Amino acid sequence: GNPLLTDVDALQIRGSNGDAFVNNTSNIDLQGIALGGGVFTLLSGGGVTDSTVQNVVAGSVNITAVSGIGTSASPIKTVATNLSAAITGIGNIYASNTGAINLDAITAPNGDIDIVSTGALVANGPVNSGNSGSITLATSGGGLTTGGAISTKGRGNVGFGAAGGPELHSHIKSGSGALFLPVGPGITGDAQCVFKPPGGDVT
Repeated sequence: GNPLLTDVDALQIRGSNGDAFVNNTSNIDLQGIALGGGVFTLLSGGGVTDSTVQNVVAGSVNITAVSGIGTSASPIKTVATNLSAAITGIGNIYASNTGAINLDAITAPNGDIDIVSTGALVANGPVNSGNSGSITLATSGGGLTTGGAISTKGRGNVGFGAAGGPELHSHIKSGSGALFLPVGPGITGDAQCVFKPPGGDVT
């Protein structure tokens, strides 16, 4: 459907179980989105921040922004089953999910990607960063599985952290960066897992 066109500094949606599609012209701060199992889609002509303790609660969260999604100090806080995110300009993606999460396409052509979850994390991907941006995917309470390509360019590193040990089933590529793997539970993979660090290291 067509989006709701807005030019606001902050957005809050309370007590809904439906979908929401919002296209905002500039920077926007998320101050609590409650859609139950619905789909939340946000397009931002600037950056997207999350300055409160409120979560973005939805079945699927899809965010596209020009200049950043979340910050290292205050990531976008989600309670979602599926997440996709894209930067169209210069900026980073920072997200923190409560529970298990499936990552669809995550793209930051000129920045870092840092996504953590309290439950299992499945990266269906692709997950791509560019211009020496690094990728960090981690879970504190479950396994981490890659099914889609994970790639960085330049000096960008790729790091995985998982309480249950990562299962790598996809191509993982870095320019001259390194691959960081967790200490602890075993690391598993299959013939689909290929790490290509032309000038990098495995740590």
